[in-house]
This record gives sequence, C-alpha cells and structure tokens, in this order.
Amino acid sequence: MHRQNSQQQGTHFYVMTLEVPGVMTAMRTGTYTPAPGATRNDAFNELYELITGSSRDLYRANVVFFTMERNEL
Repeated sequence: MHRQNSQQQGTHFYVMTLEVPGVMTAMRTGTYTPAPGATRNDAFNELYELITGSSRDLYRANVVFFTMERNEL
C-alpha cells in the first residue's frame, strides 16, 4: 500500500528518547532538514532544544537514545 503524504518531509528522520530520572521517559520522532553546512552535532543540539523547550517537564532531560538518518528508502 502506498500512502501519499500531503506535507513536505525533511531530508532526515530522527528518533530521540529522553529521560528525567525517576519522573518520566519520552520519545519523539520526526523529520528535519539541517541547514547547509550543519553537522550532526548542530542538528542534535537544535532538536534537543526544540523538544525540551516545548515541555517544561523535559527541561534538562537526559538523552537516552538518538539517531538521525537520511529520510529515504
């Protein structure tokens, strides 16, 4: 089955799992297009800030897992 996607997707797919010890664990997935010349570290830091900045509960959460790959098969 082929699904049409109505939204433009980013060039990379990411998974980030965060933990606030003893409080909560959260996983976020999505697509992302890095700026020209950006490094993997740049992308990680930007995504971390976006995710943790969107939830007071995740402020200063520990990263348990992170991966980012080209968004293509």
